Amino acid sequence: VPGISAVYRAWQQLGIPVHYVSSSPWQLLPWIDEMLQVQQFPAGSLHLRNFRLRTHMLQKLIRFRRSGKGAAIRMLMSKFPERRFVFVGDSGEKDLEIYRKLAVKFPDQVLAILIRNLADHPLDPDRLDRSRAGLNGVSVSCFETAEELQKQVAPLLAGELALAR
Repeated sequence: VPGISAVYRAWQQLGIPVHYVSSSPWQLLPWIDEMLQVQQFPAGSLHLRNFRLRTHMLQKLIRFRRSGKGAAIRMLMSKFPERRFVFVGDSGEKDLEIYRKLAVKFPDQVLAILIRNLADHPLDPDRLDRSRAGLNGVSVSCFETAEELQKQVAPLLAGELALAR
C-alpha cells in the first residue's frame, strides 16, 4: 500500500510497538526483511509461518491457514496483556474473521480492526456487518489508502495515548 510505511513509522514515533504477522513461510525471511527495509517500514517483531516439507505438508498448510496467524497473534496478546492492539489486514482471505475471534477472546486488548478493501477481493458489506456484531467498543472499518487508514486510527490512538498519561 503506497504510504503505509510512513503511517507505521508515525505510530512507532508515538511509542506504539509494531508486530508483523504473516502467513508467509519463514524461508522467505531474507526477502521480506529486505522489502521492509527498502520500503522503510519501522523495526518490529516479525512472525512468519513455520513451514517444513513433509509428506503431510498439505494438511499442515491447510491447518496453518486456519489457525497460524491467529495463534501467533494470541501469543503476542498473552505475552503483553497490558497492551491494546490495532489489527490491520486485508479483505483477500480471512483476516477479518481471525481478528474478530481475537477481539471476542481478548475484548479489553483490541482497540480496532482495520481491513484494506482489495479491488480484486472486495469486502462484502454483509460480511463486514456480521463482523461488527457483539464487539462492544471495538472499531471495525475498511480503508483503501494509507491516508484513510491514518485518518481512521488517529482519533483512536489519541484517546489511548491520553489514557496512558
